[in-house]
Amino acid sequence: DEAKQFLVTIDDYEKLNALLSNARKSLVIAGPGSGKTDLIARKIAFLLLTGVKPSEILLVTFTRQAADEMIERVRKYANRPIEGITYGTFHHVFNVILNWFKEQIFQGYDWKILEEENAKILMEHAKSKLYDGEKSDLQLDLERVSKYNTQTEILYKIYSYARNTINSIANAARIAKREFRTRSEILEANSIIEKYEELKKEEFVKDFDDILLEMIKLLSNNASLRKVIADKFKWIIIDEFQDTNIIQLRFAELISTEKNHLFVIADDAQSIYSFRGGNFDAGVHFLKDAEIYMIRTNYRSRESIVKVINSVLPSSAIPKTLRAASNKMGGDKPYIAAVRNEGVWQKFVDYFGLDNENIKDEEDRKDQVLRRLEAEFILRKIIEYTKVKGLKYEDIAVLYRSAYLSTDIELVLEKNNIPFEVHDSKKFSQEPPICHMVAFLNLFIEPTDIPSWYQIFSLIKPYGGSEKAGIIDSIRQSQRPIETFIKSNEILDSLGKSQDVLIRLRRLREAFKRAQGYVPPYKQLEIFFEVFYKEECKYVLSVTEQEINQIMITAMEFIEFAKNYKTIGELLKAVAKIDSAFVVEEKEPEKGRVVLSTIHQAKGLEWKVVFLIGAVPGHLPLSKGDPEEEERLFYVAVSRAKEWLYIMRSPGLGKSSSIEDLVEKIPDEFVSMIYIDDFLEKEIKKKQDCGKANQQSG
Repeated sequence: DEAKQFLVTIDDYEKLNALLSNARKSLVIAGPGSGKTDLIARKIAFLLLTGVKPSEILLVTFTRQAADEMIERVRKYANRPIEGITYGTFHHVFNVILNWFKEQIFQGYDWKILEEENAKILMEHAKSKLYDGEKSDLQLDLERVSKYNTQTEILYKIYSYARNTINSIANAARIAKREFRTRSEILEANSIIEKYEELKKEEFVKDFDDILLEMIKLLSNNASLRKVIADKFKWIIIDEFQDTNIIQLRFAELISTEKNHLFVIADDAQSIYSFRGGNFDAGVHFLKDAEIYMIRTNYRSRESIVKVINSVLPSSAIPKTLRAASNKMGGDKPYIAAVRNEGVWQKFVDYFGLDNENIKDEEDRKDQVLRRLEAEFILRKIIEYTKVKGLKYEDIAVLYRSAYLSTDIELVLEKNNIPFEVHDSKKFSQEPPICHMVAFLNLFIEPTDIPSWYQIFSLIKPYGGSEKAGIIDSIRQSQRPIETFIKSNEILDSLGKSQDVLIRLRRLREAFKRAQGYVPPYKQLEIFFEVFYKEECKYVLSVTEQEINQIMITAMEFIEFAKNYKTIGELLKAVAKIDSAFVVEEKEPEKGRVVLSTIHQAKGLEWKVVFLIGAVPGHLPLSKGDPEEEERLFYVAVSRAKEWLYIMRSPGLGKSSSIEDLVEKIPDEFVSMIYIDDFLEKEIKKKQDCGKANQQSG
C-alpha cells in the first residue's frame, strides 16, 4: 500500500525507527545536520498515509518559517489534502486554540495581539505616562522605540523572561545579567510594568506572554475544556524541544494523556536559549518514561568538519558520535586563524590608512589595528571564494557570540561594496555605542528631534524620571534647542538635587559646545567621545567590563569610518545603508549577500563557508556565561559549516586564562593553522613588488 511504498524511500535506518514509533511518548535526539525538518515532515506524512486525520495532528515549532517549510514538505510527501493540521509557533497555536473557546472563556471578548515591537512601544508609552502624565505622546514613544535602543528594550526583555520562567522582575534581571543597581530602580521598573498592564486592559490587547499564560490558565482550571483539546489531538509533535520553557512544557504535560501520542525532537547539545527560559532538564524529567531514538548521520558537513564537531561535543550532552553521510567524505581540514606576532601591528597602521592618534592608550590602538587585520583577512577570503572559486555571496557567513564583534566586519564590507545582511535583534544604529553617536550627530541637523534627545539623556540616568521629562519639555519649547541646552543654567539648576547628574549634564553640555564649531562629523564624534561618552557609558550600560572595552573600540572604529564622509548627512546615509542590511525579523537570508549573524540567530541555518570570530576565552566562552551553555554555542557555531570552516582567534580581544579555551578541545590533526599577519604581509609585499615593477617599466 501507499504507506509501505513511502517507507521504502527512507534509507536511514535510525530515521526509519523514529518514524515508525507508536509510543505514547517518543524523544528523538537529532544531531546537527541530521535532517530533523525532513524527519518531522515524513512523520506527519506517514501518519496521514496510515489513516490519521489532519485535524488530529498538532505541530509546534519555534519559528513560523520552520512550520511553513515542514507543512510544504508534508504536502509533497503525502500527496493528498492536508488542510486541518494545527501548526505554528507556541504563541500562534495557543492563540488559535484560545479563539476556539473565546465565547466560553471570554464571553466573546475579541482581543488584539501585540507584536513584540508594538508591545515595547506600549511599554515606553507606559513609562512616559508615569513621568509626563497628560503630556505623554504615543507617536513620540513610537518614534523613540523604532529609532533607538531605549532602556525600555532591556526592561521588556526582563519582563518577558520573568513571565516565561515564573520569576519576579528583580530575580529575572539578576538571571538575565541585567541586575538593577538600587531598590528604587526595581520599584521604578515594577511601576512601569503595572502601568503597561493597565494600558493593555484599556486597549483590549494581549502580548505574546499573555497568550502563553492564558492558555495554561485555561488548561489548568477547566478540566472539561482540557479534555476536549487533549482528545482532539491524537498526535502532538514538538520541534526544538530542548528550548521549551517551563510554560511551554506545562502545556505539553497538560494535554498529553493516555489516549494521545507526544513526539518531540531535540538536541540537548544545541540548547542555547536559557536567556529565553529554555530548560531541557525539566523536559527530560517529564519524558523519563519516553522511548528514545538517536539520529546520528550528518548530511550537512564534510567529514573533516564532522570530526571537529564531534571533538567539541559539550561535556554535559548525551554522548553521541556523528557520522558524515556517504557523499560527504573527505574535505579540507577546518582552519584555525590567528596572529603569529601581535607585535607587528604598527606596520599595518599606514597600510590600512588608520589615523588613530586620538586613541590615547597604546593597547587600545593595537587592539583596533588587530581587529581591522581580522576584518581585512575575512574580506580577502570572501573575495577569493566568490571571484576565484565561484561561490555566491549567500554561501558565506560570519558568526559571533556577541553582536558588538561584527562592527569591524560591517564597516569593512560596506567600504568595499560587498553586499551583506546582518541577522540580529537590533539594527546597527540601535546598539551602543552607535545609537548614542548617531543621536548626537543627528541633533546638529535635526535639533528638535526629541527621540534623539531622549537617547542622549538616557546616558545620564538609566530609566529617566521627572527630571528628564523637565529637560525635554524645555527643549521641546525652544526654537534653538542646542543653544538653549548650552546656555541655559536654569535647566541644570532644576536638576541640582543630584550632584552626580549635574556633573554629567555639564560634561554633555561641554561636548555640544565644543562640537558646534566643527564641520567634519568625525571631529564632532571625537569630541563627544573624549569629553562625555568615554566616562558616561561605563556607569549607565548594563554590560560587563569586557563589553565596555569592546564598546570603546567600536566607538573608535566608527570615528575612523566617519573620516570617509565630509558631512553629517553623508555619514548618516551610510549608516542607514548598513541598517538596511539588518534582518531583525524571521526570514530566509536574501540571495546575493554575505550573512553576518550571532550564533543564536544562526541556529538551524547552514553555509558552505563559515567564519567564526571571537573564539577566545572571555568572548566565546563569555567570562560570565554559563560554561555549559557556552560549550553548546561553540558546538552550534562549528556545525553550521558545510565545506569550509575558519575558527578565528580574534586578535586584540585578549584572553582570559581562568576560562576554558574551547578551541583547545580540537585535536591538532583535525585542523590547519593559518596566520593572518603572514597572509596580509605577503599581500603587502606583492603590492610593493608590483609597484616597483611598474615604476621600472615606466
